[in-house]
Amino acid sequence: MLASVIVAMALQSNAGAGSDMPADIPPTAPVYAREDLKRFSIDQHYYPQKARAARVDGSAVVDCQVEPDGRLSRCAVLGESPPGMGFGEAAALIFLKYAKLDSNAMQAYPQGGWKKFKYVWSYDQWAMAQDKW
Repeated sequence: MLASVIVAMALQSNAGAGSDMPADIPPTAPVYAREDLKRFSIDQHYYPQKARAARVDGSAVVDCQVEPDGRLSRCAVLGESPPGMGFGEAAALIFLKYAKLDSNAMQAYPQGGWKKFKYVWSYDQWAMAQDKW
């Protein structure tokens, strides 16, 4: 169901390795780690509260560190549109909770490498999905 509400598109990868952040991630970018999931209630139908109240569509670009098992350990928010609606934080947390690269995709990323993703939300699709539950 997540795919019908949120469209995830893989963008280019970064060549960063190890625990250092890639050079193209601004030092002021919010960074979320798997440990942050304990502080948030995220499910696959999640839509940021501010955006839900305003009934707006949105998107976010995050850059995430890939672990050897394909799961993501950290995600930095590179941008969100419209700003201030919570799409960046939501994208980072959803990727940390649900995303896992398959073995074919893992061949392109060294241990600790980074991969960019873009999430696009549609308020109308989210609202329709809520009606079905």
